[in-house]
Amino acid sequence: MATQRTQKNLTVMFTDISGFTKHTETISREALMSRLDTHNELLMPVIAHFEGKIVKTIGDAFLITFESPTNAVQCGLFMQHTLRKYNVNKAEGEQIHIKVSINSGEVTVTESDVFGDPVNVAAKIEKATNPDEIYFTEAVFLAMNKSEVPTSFVKAFRPKGADSSEIKLYKVAMDEADERYKRIISGTTIDKDKMKTRVLELSNLAEKEFTRYQDTLDALVESQGKSSRGMVIAVIAAAVILGVAVLVGLWAFGGQGESEEQKTIATARLFLNSDKPEDARELLLKYAQTHGTSDAISGALGEVDAYQLNEATRQADKLLEAGDPVRALAFLNDAMGKREAGPDQKALIARAEAFIAARVALSAGNTALVREKANAAAGSKGLSSELKNLVALADAIDTATAIIDGKDSRGEPRIRRESNAAIEALAAAWGNDFKEPVVQALLIKAMKARLYWEARDKSLEDGQKLLENYKQRFVAISDWLALDWEVDLGGFWNYSTDPAKRRNWQQWHSADWTNHRDRLYTASSLDPEVALRVAETYIGINRHHVTAAGQNELELGITARPEMLDTHRDRILALVKEFLQRQLWDDAYARNLVRQHFYDELKPFLVAGLWANYDHREASPNMLLRANSFALLADRGELEAIEDPFAYFRDHFEMFMDSNWTREDDSPNVTREQTRRLFALEMSADSYREFIRLLNATSEDIANKRGRWGMTNYGAEQISMIRQDLKEAQPQHAHIVD
Repeated sequence: MATQRTQKNLTVMFTDISGFTKHTETISREALMSRLDTHNELLMPVIAHFEGKIVKTIGDAFLITFESPTNAVQCGLFMQHTLRKYNVNKAEGEQIHIKVSINSGEVTVTESDVFGDPVNVAAKIEKATNPDEIYFTEAVFLAMNKSEVPTSFVKAFRPKGADSSEIKLYKVAMDEADERYKRIISGTTIDKDKMKTRVLELSNLAEKEFTRYQDTLDALVESQGKSSRGMVIAVIAAAVILGVAVLVGLWAFGGQGESEEQKTIATARLFLNSDKPEDARELLLKYAQTHGTSDAISGALGEVDAYQLNEATRQADKLLEAGDPVRALAFLNDAMGKREAGPDQKALIARAEAFIAARVALSAGNTALVREKANAAAGSKGLSSELKNLVALADAIDTATAIIDGKDSRGEPRIRRESNAAIEALAAAWGNDFKEPVVQALLIKAMKARLYWEARDKSLEDGQKLLENYKQRFVAISDWLALDWEVDLGGFWNYSTDPAKRRNWQQWHSADWTNHRDRLYTASSLDPEVALRVAETYIGINRHHVTAAGQNELELGITARPEMLDTHRDRILALVKEFLQRQLWDDAYARNLVRQHFYDELKPFLVAGLWANYDHREASPNMLLRANSFALLADRGELEAIEDPFAYFRDHFEMFMDSNWTREDDSPNVTREQTRRLFALEMSADSYREFIRLLNATSEDIANKRGRWGMTNYGAEQISMIRQDLKEAQPQHAHIVD
């Protein structure tokens, strides 16, 4: 006769004695039986009072159903209250503590059983429940009368299993001061005589179910004298797990009337619920060997595969959360073998690869990519502590970079004032012994500025003390040469600009500085940056003294380290442009730098400089730029930008008249040969006639001691040479005398 089944909405309670397996190892059979009897005597009247129905028992565990979710939760509370009173005067080894888990939903009910998802969930959340507490699902929370029971949210819980989903767990707040708690305790009076029939019914069921496992428990207790302590624990645990598996199997898969294949599959699934996939696989394979395989057995084996893969995915996810994406990938790939990755595995692989990419980006200093990949690695879970640390390291790089590369409101680099903040930001995030090249480069750049300004603003000795402090603190940095030079350069500035030290500086400059500079340029490990810093410092000192020098140091640096032209070209070009506009000790150095290295890219700058305006009554950058531009373009024979030679000569007459033509090398203005290049440009007879008129008028002023040139002792000679060069350059117009 087929088993009659009906569907009902019930609240399911699962109880379990905490530490039951441990008790079987430490007490006698009689004591164990007595403990279970006491457990039943204390709790069955409570269950009967709250109209609960015990469906199954297995020694220490009850499966109970209730029509009312509020009754179920109140029953759990009073059960815990009853045991709490019992335990007060008992030794720890004699106390009874239980866990209570509750769920609600539609279940399948037979004459002797109840099963379905709500039962499975109640069994699963028992593992998440703490001793002496009552945990229940959101389904119970929503259905119960919350005004009658004190409750609180616990956590979101995801049971093990391939198809498990997240469960929101609540618990009964065991707060004796809560009015709702007091009402339940004071309002519950257990009338044992009234409940005698009901209790007897429940007790008989419990005894009947327990008898099925009594022989196993007897054997377990007796084995204490025949085997090691560890073996006893293992056997007891296995027996209890097997017993629970049989019990839950009856709940979940209908129990009576099922085929052997169905029972085998049901038991295998219970093994999965107990986190024993290998046992489930072995059971299914043994059945297949004996009875042959089927679609159902193959499907169950597929469930085992999916379970193991999902378990591996969870383990890999834990490794990823712990900051080990490489091991997470290796673990997952090993678990998958030749199986195709599912959506969960693909998502985890993508997160692990993003985690690794974030670390690579951090090593490269690409902080924007670090944040992008860190967020991808976090997925929907939010940043783990390891990912937060990666982002914090990237933030430190950005902070230091902003200081090092930024400018304040006056346009002055912030690093001059805030270099120490950059150093401490890096040290706070990375520690003092980091070896990452990008971070070391930032640290060194910040320390250079800090050391330079310490020595420059205070003294050479202060800079040296700070340098020694850095050497002791940042031990991972091995090459300190560039930082040594920054201290020396700052100290050199301090000596050279402090009036009180001026005399010492002059002595140092005359001997020590020259030797120092020469050693620097011949050092085999000299960095191009350092070579350039020497020239920049020397130039800066001379700016301070309103003198012009340093082009020689720059040329020496380029000669010693020609790679400077590639690594620091923009900075060098800026200095060369400055040289072309400053009163130099000798223009030859600046013009030679342009001729050798920068002429083509500076040609537009030189062409524009041809027309630089200036007041002849005082030296100005434009006057020098104009002369140097004309000289360099003339040397290359590239004065085609001058379309009207006479207009240019007239507008820049002072430049040609002031040039010292008694020597044929570079002078502060232009040479005679360079002027001849202007005269050789194509010109008309009218333009030539304008030249002659200007020269004649100037000769007349000189003869009459008038005007600017009349007061010189070289004016007449200069006019004579210009006239001669003009005629030789334009023989076709030489007959014009105007």
